[in-house]
Amino acid sequence: MRVPVFSTPADDEALRTLFDAAGYHDRRLRDLLGQDGTAACPPDAAVWRRRVATEQAAGTLFTLLAAGADVTRAELFAALGDGGIAVLERTGLVQRAAGALRATVRLVPTDVGWLASDRRDSHHADAPDFVVGVSPVSRRLMGLTVPRPVESALDLGCGCGVLALGLARHAARVVATDVNPRAVAMTRFNAALNGVSRVQPVEGDLFSDAAGGSFDLIVSNPPFVLSPEATFLYRDGGVNVSRRILREAPDHLTENGWFQMLCNWPQR
Repeated sequence: MRVPVFSTPADDEALRTLFDAAGYHDRRLRDLLGQDGTAACPPDAAVWRRRVATEQAAGTLFTLLAAGADVTRAELFAALGDGGIAVLERTGLVQRAAGALRATVRLVPTDVGWLASDRRDSHHADAPDFVVGVSPVSRRLMGLTVPRPVESALDLGCGCGVLALGLARHAARVVATDVNPRAVAMTRFNAALNGVSRVQPVEGDLFSDAAGGSFDLIVSNPPFVLSPEATFLYRDGGVNVSRRILREAPDHLTENGWFQMLCNWPQR
């Protein structure tokens, strides 16, 4: 599984312009599909097509990028024109598949911006570096995070970067770390896509490679699932990872810093 990249600095702006012109935004997605639009388990492609049938440009993008359904080149041309197709192809967001075009990632508009993550049909046991999209837990943590202005913030275990982009709204500098190099690359892509330059993605194991030392705010949605399995980096960490984060976090906070984390904890 590959991560899309911007081959030139102009491509991220071109993609934002394309999405803006098409109306590919969070509010429109909710108008058309309600909570199903950004659900972790979205409706099947046939349902999406029926609900967005009245929207040519936005509807085609919803079908292709959010629902993950194949569309013909003619459909995409009618919605976006040759220029729009060229931007998607240069960025690596689409590829040819059985005479049609298929999105290489799932890319949805959210309340913190457009976010790319891995397609759900690529979630299988031999892909431990799967990058998950916006989950109910990450949304809950984002809603609980104290939104006070800070100089520095750390998103520990950044995944696709949803919390990092949320932190960038009130932090002058955001370091986003993850042990999964594909997650770091996806966060880098999403920050560039949304024109957010204050997010610094860093590959590393928890705090060991967190650039900048101490932070005014640290948030973490770690791999806390309590399970004997260790299949996915984003999910299967269990209590040991959570305990390590809890013990080490105070050493990386400024004097009046905050640390916020959601996790499961066994109690016997």
